[in-house]
Order: sequence, then C-alpha cells, then structure tokens
Amino acid sequence: MSWLSLDFRFGEERETICERFLKSPYIDRLNEPGPTLVKHLANSYCTFYEVKAPLDDWIIFEELGTGKEWRVYRVNEPFERKARRGDIWYLRFVGVPEEGYIYTTPYIFPPWSKSDFVKALKRQKDVFLKHYDEEGLSDEDIFKESCKASTHFWAEYMLKGSGIDLPESGKEAIETPHIPELQNTDGEPLRFCKVFFKIKQRERLEEKLSSVKNFDFDRHNKTWIWFKKGNRKIKMFPTTTLGTISIVGEYLVAETNSLPRALRLKNKLSRGFKQSLSYEKIESKDLASMPPLSKEDMERFEKEQKELYSNPEVREFLSQKAEDYYHNDWMKQKIPALDYKTPTQAVKTKGGRRKVEALLNDLERTQKSMPEEPFKVDVGGLRRRLGLPVKKEQ
Repeated sequence: MSWLSLDFRFGEERETICERFLKSPYIDRLNEPGPTLVKHLANSYCTFYEVKAPLDDWIIFEELGTGKEWRVYRVNEPFERKARRGDIWYLRFVGVPEEGYIYTTPYIFPPWSKSDFVKALKRQKDVFLKHYDEEGLSDEDIFKESCKASTHFWAEYMLKGSGIDLPESGKEAIETPHIPELQNTDGEPLRFCKVFFKIKQRERLEEKLSSVKNFDFDRHNKTWIWFKKGNRKIKMFPTTTLGTISIVGEYLVAETNSLPRALRLKNKLSRGFKQSLSYEKIESKDLASMPPLSKEDMERFEKEQKELYSNPEVREFLSQKAEDYYHNDWMKQKIPALDYKTPTQAVKTKGGRRKVEALLNDLERTQKSMPEEPFKVDVGGLRRRLGLPVKKEQ
C-alpha cells in the first residue's frame, strides 16, 4: 500500500499521491515538522540494506545500491529484536540517513544473498536509465527513482519467492508496471461520468422523477438520489448510492462514478422519459484527469460537511452505524494485527489480549483527536464485551 501512495506515478505530471499532497492547499495547514515529514515520505523508497550493527537504541544499516550509511531508530517491533549483523533487509526508511525510521515491515534475507542483490540493483539502475529519460537527475536521485519504478517487480519477487529469475533486462518490471484499478462498491472501474439530457418538456418533470422507484429527492440540494437496497461490499450499509440527477438550466444532468452505472441510468431515463428528455452525450473522466480542488471548492466542501455533521439526526445515524459495525462486523473480522484472529478469539490468550487492548487504545486516541467526528463508538462498551478492563474515565 505504501507503493500506491508514495511510489506510483500517474497522470500527465507523473506525480505520486504524496507529491500531489505537497502541492495541495492542505499542506499549508500543517505546522512544522509536518511539511518536512511529508517531504521525507515523498522522497522515500524501498530497497535493500545490510545490517551493520544492531545497537540498543539504533540499528546501523548500509544501503546496498549506494553504500550510504543509515542510523535507524528502534521502535520496538518484534523483527528488530532478531536483527543480526550481515542480514539483508528489503524495506522503506523515512527521514534522513542520520536519523531514520522504519516505515515498512522488512523482508529479511541471509548474508550470502548480498552479492546477488548488489548485482540486481545495478541492473535495476541500468534498465531505468535505458527506458526513462531522466536528464539532470543526480546519481542519488536516479537510484531513488529506479527503486520506486521497480517496487512492483520486487513485490512479485517477495510474494513468489526466490524461485523466479532476476531479470536481465527488467523491462517488464520497470517499463510496464501494473496500474491498480480503483473500483466502486459494485466492483466496477471508478470513472466519473456525466450524462446530459436536453429538456424538451418541463411540465411535471420533477414530479415524475420523484415518483420513480429508487429515486429519492434531496430537497436541501435539489437533487434526486438514485439508489438500490443493500451494499455489495459494506454489508452494514442499507443502501448504495448509484448516482445523482439534477436540473441545470435547460439540461437534466445525471452523475455516476462508473461507466456501467452511467449507461444503465441513461437507458432508464431514455425509456421512461421519452416525452420530456432527449439524450445528448456522456462525459467521462478518470481520477488522473480530474483537476485538483481549488481552495474555494475545499472551503465550500468543508462548510457543507460541517453543516451536515451538525445535524442531530445525521450524528445519531452515524453513531448507530459505528456501534453496529464494531459490535458486529469488527468482532467477527480476522485482523492482521491480531495474527489474523478475530477480537473475540484473540482475547483468549494473554498476548492476544494485549494486542486487542492496543487496538482499542489506538481507536480511543483517534476518536479523542477528532471530537467533531460523529462516526464514533463506545470503546468502554467494546472492552466490556471482550472482557477487558474498562478505564476509569469511561
């Protein structure tokens, strides 16, 4: 997942999500060291390091591709306690070489693998220079970018094991990485679509729209919500919003987040409103081509969100959804942090109870840091259900 936000370059500017965030108005809201830490994240990459010296508070690493030395803080993760001199770790550091932090769980290889990975990193850099025009980059930046471009190959290598051959050319790994496909909750590729109909007859159009099954009129926004019962991926949601319909001047404009939904809505309106509407066109854009929100748009959106969350009915609804999710779905989920056990299974052992308490403590801290957020759960109630001690302040 860190590859998706920190390494994957897309759109005309070929920027990562993190680099786009650095250019967004949100960065101005962070006080130092916030902006500096985000820059560290944007500049980070996954590569191979040799453990040179496991110390009490630090681990000293040598970067195989550059020979650079990194002093990395220990953060009490279990894998740190097993750090052995000479082992090769593949992972991501953030920060600066004099004061770095471990950002991803490492893949650890024995000392004898060092020479193979040194050769592979040299080929990785050569392939990057062959297929990318990176004039003006320093040697350090070329190495960094070759690591970012190759992350997808190394992920496949780690998952399949060392049985796959290291590429001589590396072209498939670097030149044509797989692009992740974002989907809506129906599993359809995410694509923002607008369907335009010219209004031929305005009389009783609004009344007819409101009478259609699965169209719900939102009086506040003067918009019809197209919905269906249930949700394919989020079972706790009673409905799924498929799209919206608005009247804009002489046009009726329908908006969806996938092309299949846009086509279904086009056919639905074309059949049911032949006398009132005339289909004109569909406009479709993917995420990469969407312009960033302006400062004014962001402020307007946040104002609308604040007004929405201040509504007592909305707050009560979201609070109930939080309780339903944590007391039902969450209790039955196999959670990676609990060694793929459910919370109810994990609390049966001493070590599991500590892990569940850590998750609940983190949930509690998160909720306290966002007092205006209405999607909250009674953490004390969860502790009681799991047989864990309840904090006094609760």
